[in-house]
Amino acid sequence: MSLNYIYAHTPSRDAPHRWHMLEDHILETAKAAYAFAKAFGSEDAGFVLGIFHDLGKANPAFQGYLKACAQGEKIESVPHAVCGASYLWKILLRQNSRDASVAMCALGHHGGLSAEHLAATKGGKLDQWWSDVRNIQLKKRIQEALQGLPVRAPETLPEDDLRRELRLWMLFSALVDADYLNTEKHFDQGRSAERGYWTRPADLWPVFRADQLRTMWRGRGSGINRIRKQIYFSCVRAGRQPPGVFRLTVPTGGGKTRSGLAFALSHAAVLSMINLQQVQDKGFKKMDSGAVIMDDDARKTLLVTYQERKQEEITHPFLNEKIMIGMLFHIQSMLMARYLRGDLDGYPPFIWK
Repeated sequence: MSLNYIYAHTPSRDAPHRWHMLEDHILETAKAAYAFAKAFGSEDAGFVLGIFHDLGKANPAFQGYLKACAQGEKIESVPHAVCGASYLWKILLRQNSRDASVAMCALGHHGGLSAEHLAATKGGKLDQWWSDVRNIQLKKRIQEALQGLPVRAPETLPEDDLRRELRLWMLFSALVDADYLNTEKHFDQGRSAERGYWTRPADLWPVFRADQLRTMWRGRGSGINRIRKQIYFSCVRAGRQPPGVFRLTVPTGGGKTRSGLAFALSHAAVLSMINLQQVQDKGFKKMDSGAVIMDDDARKTLLVTYQERKQEEITHPFLNEKIMIGMLFHIQSMLMARYLRGDLDGYPPFIWK
């Protein structure tokens, strides 16, 4: 069976006759996941997840669903993630039962990772789909599709349970990002083109921190916001500690999304200075409580480095003038004010190149 005439997504509004072909989507997603996963030594696992993640779309029922959607019909969705994930799980199970859990990443690429005992064990979701006699013909279609696709053996998962769990989460993230970006490229080429411009996490931290402080100030009288504030600053303090594995358990509404982002960005800001050897291990001291804090010299170095960074000049893409980085926030707020007054037709966002 050739994938040339099988679709991954309906046409976009800008190109109503251009369908997203499944073979193109699978291969491009696999290449992107390979590149992302290469950073942590699991490139082949990333690639094979990209190959298998959407193979269930070869299901004639799913193809009918896409065609109905393209015609504006309201129709019940047809599950697809479990099909390729189950096929991958079965292949890996024959080789090494421990590594079969990699298939969970393909299973959850839309809905999130499931608990391993519910997904990748006998009687779990993947096993149930594989054992269902109604899926025999679809398994044959997937087998035929795989004949024309490159498939690699994924790297072995770490033996240590904690490292293994982290590796699975990293692979899941690599696949989800690769899938999302390729889908976005099909539906919104303009937005996709902007992805070539990147902002350093260390430069995002002061922007995010200022916005968070404004948010906390506006909600300062609320009891729940006082709790969110405690959670937020706990995460900021944790971000300044040495690299390790951290867990955050907070009920819905506790602000864990922004607090988790604060943890990551504050850690990245410190880590970038460590990588550049602007701050060294001797600049930190461990307290009896286990907390790690900066000494006065390291704190001074951090502030001086930040001020020096603000003095660097860049060319503003909208104004086409050289400005100091420290003036960016003021300039963007002035441009927003001009837009709100009606002086500008649209707000020109600053995208870091």
